[in-house]
Amino acid sequence: MAVRTGVRMEGTGPQERCPQEWVLSSWHSRYDGQLSVPGRSNLTCRGHPARSEAIGPYLHGLVLYRLFFTLMNLIPFRSMMAVTALGAGLALPLFAQSSSSTSSAATSGHAKKASRMPVYPIPQKMTRSGGSVTVPALKLIGVKDAPTMNALKSMFALSPNGFPVQMSIIKGSKKPAGNIPQKAGAYSLSVTPQGIRMTGYDDEGLFYAAQTLLQLAEKTPSGVTVPQVEVLDWPDVPFRGTIEGFYGLPWGQEGRISQFKFYGKYKMNTYIYGPKDDVFHGFSKRWREPYPADMAKDLKELVKIAKENKVNFVWAVHPGADIHWGEADRKAAVKKFEMMYDLGFRSFAVFFDDIGGEGAKPEGQVEFLNYLNKEFIHKKPDVTPLIVCPTAYAGNGGRYHEVMGEHLDKDIGIMWTGSGIVSDIRTPALKGINKFLQRPAFIWWNFPVTDYVRHALFLGRTYGVDADAMPYMQGFASNPMDKPEASKISLFSVANMTWNAKAYDSDKTWKDSIRILFPGCASAMQTFANHNSDGGPSGHNYRKEESVEIAPVVEQVLDLCRRGAKVADNKAFERLKAEFAKMAQAPDIIRAKANNPAFVAEVEPWLIQFESLGKAGMNSMQMLEATEAGNSSAALNYAMEAACLLAEMQRYSKEISKAINKHVTEVTKKNSPWQTAVKPSELVMAPAVRELLDLGSTPVLSRVSGRAVGRVKPYVSTKLKNGIEKMLDDDPESYFYCKEVQKKGDFFGVDLGVPREIRTVSIVMGRNDSDKDAVNKGQLEVSMDGQSWSPLMPETSGVRVEYQGSGKKGRFVRYRATVQGVPGGKPDVWTAIRDFKVNAPAAPSVLTDAPAFKGAVAETGDTDISLKRIMEVHPLPPRKSLGLQIPAGAAVESASINLKTPDMKWAKLFISMDGKGWTEVPLKADGSAEIGGVVKGVKLVNAGSSPQEVTLEEFKLNLANKGKKDGNSGAAGDFNLATFLSVDLSPERVEIPCTSPRANSAIVLSDGREATVQACGADGRWVPVGSLGKGKKVTTLNLKSVRKPVKAIGLTGKKDTSVNIFEVIWK
Repeated sequence: MAVRTGVRMEGTGPQERCPQEWVLSSWHSRYDGQLSVPGRSNLTCRGHPARSEAIGPYLHGLVLYRLFFTLMNLIPFRSMMAVTALGAGLALPLFAQSSSSTSSAATSGHAKKASRMPVYPIPQKMTRSGGSVTVPALKLIGVKDAPTMNALKSMFALSPNGFPVQMSIIKGSKKPAGNIPQKAGAYSLSVTPQGIRMTGYDDEGLFYAAQTLLQLAEKTPSGVTVPQVEVLDWPDVPFRGTIEGFYGLPWGQEGRISQFKFYGKYKMNTYIYGPKDDVFHGFSKRWREPYPADMAKDLKELVKIAKENKVNFVWAVHPGADIHWGEADRKAAVKKFEMMYDLGFRSFAVFFDDIGGEGAKPEGQVEFLNYLNKEFIHKKPDVTPLIVCPTAYAGNGGRYHEVMGEHLDKDIGIMWTGSGIVSDIRTPALKGINKFLQRPAFIWWNFPVTDYVRHALFLGRTYGVDADAMPYMQGFASNPMDKPEASKISLFSVANMTWNAKAYDSDKTWKDSIRILFPGCASAMQTFANHNSDGGPSGHNYRKEESVEIAPVVEQVLDLCRRGAKVADNKAFERLKAEFAKMAQAPDIIRAKANNPAFVAEVEPWLIQFESLGKAGMNSMQMLEATEAGNSSAALNYAMEAACLLAEMQRYSKEISKAINKHVTEVTKKNSPWQTAVKPSELVMAPAVRELLDLGSTPVLSRVSGRAVGRVKPYVSTKLKNGIEKMLDDDPESYFYCKEVQKKGDFFGVDLGVPREIRTVSIVMGRNDSDKDAVNKGQLEVSMDGQSWSPLMPETSGVRVEYQGSGKKGRFVRYRATVQGVPGGKPDVWTAIRDFKVNAPAAPSVLTDAPAFKGAVAETGDTDISLKRIMEVHPLPPRKSLGLQIPAGAAVESASINLKTPDMKWAKLFISMDGKGWTEVPLKADGSAEIGGVVKGVKLVNAGSSPQEVTLEEFKLNLANKGKKDGNSGAAGDFNLATFLSVDLSPERVEIPCTSPRANSAIVLSDGREATVQACGADGRWVPVGSLGKGKKVTTLNLKSVRKPVKAIGLTGKKDTSVNIFEVIWK
């Protein structure tokens, strides 16, 4: 493992300075009961009794959720937030003394030292003109805009004799605009001892002037204090907000209401409604139908609240799944828009994303959209311009975009996600696509959405959009997480970035957002957010920074551990230990002080995991301290505690994922198997804990076993070794880059620490697969002593070397260059080693020759091996294939394939038993197939003559022997406490093979759960040899009565119980 300190992914522009009660309210159903799912086990190894409510009750009903929002609506924002000491990042002068006064207000200079005015988004222009004015009450004069008046009443008392507030609107009046830009949302605000003047270019601007005033104001015993200021402000981007366009559980009524109020406060004016699981929105044949009465009532309520917060509630229809390019469907769309207009909607969009077939043709889409524009939009003077999300919503231009740009009415906005589906927004690319579209693109930014990495949370800073891109976009909509409260951290930054990009500081805005949104637990929330910001590997390969400030410290500690140096008295060690303590403590602080039950409910699974990870880290550090102090007993206890916590995290991740999937399926009425894990801090901190436990437990396990435990270390001939640990970090994106000119005879390999049987070797070289900085031709060799070498296989060429065999033993394995540089080519190359694995089980991976699916990601579950879902439509050309390769082989019962095509007549399915030859198996019309054997590969081939537009909804191999009838001794014999064998117990015995047939005893390191143990010897009889006791993590089994050679031990226990075996040490 190598800490990825270089994943900051800086861009350009000033902004790049560098765990739920799920929303059970949805359009489809209401859930008022309690989900019946298993809770966490009461494991002693967790250091405290586990919470029995960890899974079930956090998925509690709608009643509590609605009660929370009802209470929130009754509490003034300032009373909840208490943000008086926060600044907007502007270097403004301190409050000044003033002697002026009026009958309604008093001025003073009593503001706290170094306090700055807390205004977000940061105004374009704001200057201090005097001290502060204390206002007992306000007298509103001029324009009577109800939302603005209601906003002011949330902070100020109103009185006919109050401090005068002159309110006016420029647009539509004969008053001169003065210096206020003629832009929607622009305003000016002036606070003097004589009164307040708020002028908006339009009603939206007037409302925003009030929001700025509210952020400046502070309640005091004598009234409300406001600093004297002059503000001139306007937005960079006309339309700013969100698009509820993610897959999964929709936000629901309460979540959307909370969002709209948030938008009003922070000057976002757009919400696009497009949840993929609303059948009346689209993605089904029911888009033509009216909403049922109860859903229509909810929509009307949302429209009302959106208007109260100056939010354009854009209702989108998605007709593409079954559209017919003819008059009937054009009229059906107009009719549906009329229905929505009658419900109060004044903004509309059409989605054609993630579809194929007839509905994806640009010519049909253009005709359909222009018809809607002419027959509906243009006939409604109070309706905003139409927006379309095209089928080709990403990329840098092509024929589709040319057709849309040339023939689509120029007043229709076209959405674009960037050069990739999930990507940064860069100015050159935006300018380029605008030329194709012949208009500024409307940005659909797929951040902080996590529907493609559901195990993660995006709570980090918001960056990746060029500051100078704003003038080249029509609008900007962020696609958020399915967690409305958790999404606000990122959306706070989106609001600031799209209002005033030049003043946007991504790091400061992020940290300020946490202090403003979570004033009662800002430090704990910052810790939680610091370590939950990267989504990990995915088909989109969109990575974010994580644990930035602590990452170099982690690397220092790990480097000391890898070199076997002392660490306990090191400053980096103490800092890392303190960070783990903060991680362990943060969840309880957040639960107690966040003052946002909905947020806590949304992220509760991650809070549980985060707490466990912090405790595992603390125990790993204490293990190191105890080892260096010579206290081996305490070191073993700390090591086992850390191991149990990591194992429990894996168990809980599986259980909560099942519960979430079951719940989402029940609510949306659609099968939802997509929550596969809950894994916090996977970029830096979680891998660090696993490596610390692995490295630090070496002397512990050596003492328990009574013999030296070998650690795998890099073994190379070169002098330069900087970053050498990256060749062993199991990260395909990192590499050891040896910048010495490669010579014949140079070698790169590993020292296994002790002699081992060499079963597999896997080497990946080059910085990428086309890189020539590699051993371009070499010999794979093994040695017992590092002096005498034997070949493992014939010479090989290329950046990948794979070996499978048995029988040969050795301590050292190396790959030696048999030529210098590139044979017949460049002689002076350097050498990059991405991975060097010995005896590591090769993980399943995607098998494809179709370019669109090269980035697909394989994952292995308890009962299946599958490809991660890819929601977008991609072509599968004729004779091209998509499938899975399983180097180690797997017993597969059947296959389940769903590519969302009308039929599967074009497809043929093939399996490989040896990874070389292929045999066709019958593929049923529903995409399923019976396999029934051990296979090393499965691929689906387009056997037709035309490309197929497919969506990778499901490609799953269902495994045989799901009940774990046989144990695998690999993880229970690798001398690594960070890995374990999970055994599902029952009266039927689960066997763990013996790797030392002459053993007289076996020491079992387990998680302290109960099991009965038997052993089998040469006579084939199973005899009792002991038991694993409750709470006992180290058990010695007596094997003297077992006839040699010992074949295996077998575990039995109560049905539906389990035990984790970390190591079986044969002696």
